[in-house]
Amino acid sequence: MWQGELFSPYGHVEVYYKNTDTSYITKRIFFSKGHTKIVLTKETDEAKYFTVDEKSSTNIAMYEAMGGTELKAYTKVMLDSIMRHIYRNRKYFSQDENLLNENRALQWIHTGQQMEFIRSHPDVYVSYWTFLTEMAHRRDINPDTLKALFDEFPATIKTSKSGAHVAEQIRIKKPC
Repeated sequence: MWQGELFSPYGHVEVYYKNTDTSYITKRIFFSKGHTKIVLTKETDEAKYFTVDEKSSTNIAMYEAMGGTELKAYTKVMLDSIMRHIYRNRKYFSQDENLLNENRALQWIHTGQQMEFIRSHPDVYVSYWTFLTEMAHRRDINPDTLKALFDEFPATIKTSKSGAHVAEQIRIKKPC
């Protein structure tokens, strides 16, 4: 049992399990303030492993329903390309600076797609979650860019304790 104070509009739980030798399947679940119960049901289909029983669970919102399906569709081609690049070249990254630079370039394209998604879907919670977990604390994104993205979010996000903290971190961040 976890207990604590929630500063964002939602908390987040991720469950990973191995799919193949090279991939994992992830279930992402958001929860809001208050008592939360997450019920997992074992699946007979080994490819699914388990599902979240949304009827028996309380105080949850599935990642997909919070905009995750749209974000995944928007970035899937590039993310798959990055994963193929990593899998093909992971043994050589330490020896080949060009491969590392290729990977960084692919990662930047993916980051750009995430930023585009945030700009076009600021009211979808997954946009804020992506901003918070993938961008807000990165050293290689300028504070002006972060502030412009942050300003897209609704007041309910910006005035939350999490939003106030992020706004302050952006304010004091040094340019890249």
